[in-house]
Amino acid sequence: MNHNNYTKGFEILGIDLANLRRKYTTCPRCSQTRKKNRQRCLWVNLETGNYKCHHCGWEGRADSNAWIECNRKGNYYDSELWKTKYIPPVPKPKQYIPKEWMIRSFSQYNQNTFFLFLTSVFGMDKAKILTEQYRFGTSKMFSDHLGKSVVFWQIDINGNIRQGKVMAYDPVTGKRKKTDDGKGVISFIGRKIIQDDDARLEQCFFGEHLLTEAASKPVAIVESEKTAILMTGFFPDCIWLATGGKNGVRWSSIENIEPLIGRQVILYPDLGAYNDWEDKAHHLDNVCEYTLSTLLEDKAQGQDWNKGYDIADYFLKQRLASEQVKEDELPDGWSYHTLPGGGETLIDADGLPALWNLCPKDDKERQWIEKIAY
Repeated sequence: MNHNNYTKGFEILGIDLANLRRKYTTCPRCSQTRKKNRQRCLWVNLETGNYKCHHCGWEGRADSNAWIECNRKGNYYDSELWKTKYIPPVPKPKQYIPKEWMIRSFSQYNQNTFFLFLTSVFGMDKAKILTEQYRFGTSKMFSDHLGKSVVFWQIDINGNIRQGKVMAYDPVTGKRKKTDDGKGVISFIGRKIIQDDDARLEQCFFGEHLLTEAASKPVAIVESEKTAILMTGFFPDCIWLATGGKNGVRWSSIENIEPLIGRQVILYPDLGAYNDWEDKAHHLDNVCEYTLSTLLEDKAQGQDWNKGYDIADYFLKQRLASEQVKEDELPDGWSYHTLPGGGETLIDADGLPALWNLCPKDDKERQWIEKIAY
């Protein structure tokens, strides 16, 4: 800190600098006297008139009596002086991401690996509807030969953008890409967009903006954004929200759970996370009617626990199983092929559309050709 400002701060407060050196160089929280390069730990914040510690960040009233009392008692926080003399600093105003950043990301979906996965599951038309509902975008961050990443924008009930979360997925399996040490490829880009490392960005439920569109629908809450979007495709009778991970939205903040007031809420924790969600759920006691589902614990089998399945994984697993049954019923060498624009077509043993087969080899092929032609 500039020495002139350092000295000027004490002059403004009417404190004798020589006296200060004797009494006020030790921080009451961390008991540190100096930092690196013999720099004093304590200096005066000219904006608030409080002392601030370089070492631990503690800020307290610039009151000589307070400091003497503090040092004598040893614990400033437990003293009455703390309650009467301390004026907490004004919190930094909440900040939001400019909407133009979200709008600019609404492009290049033909390279968006998450959108391509949605298309393989639901077809092009339904994938577009889900994209418009949840307003996710495309990012070049983590791009590779498979395509580009997805940006999940956290939009609150008032339409403010709270955070942007970039994630990389495999377009075929829908699984998150991971680093060599097993961690998911992920980046929160809110502070980078605002260009403020100290920006006050508070996360909200992913999909929270959907609560304004259907006031009577029940609300289902899951952990991941991917699960919320998939479940909307599988089961649209609920509004599906996501916490954004274990350390996502803070349930303890009344402001964060306020949008759920008066709603019927069902909580679907991932497999193995039931106890953690049970601990958090009590914050909803006076906010809404909620049910903590044990569905996954009741249905889990074998390796499901090790894989940490969520509810969408079971829907995908069931869909894959039904497709397998369907494949087994087909003539030998026949299979279903997903079209680029969505939907499926039957391919015969020659690798051509079954409808083009004018010379069926047996009665089973003939029956299937008549079936799909009808």
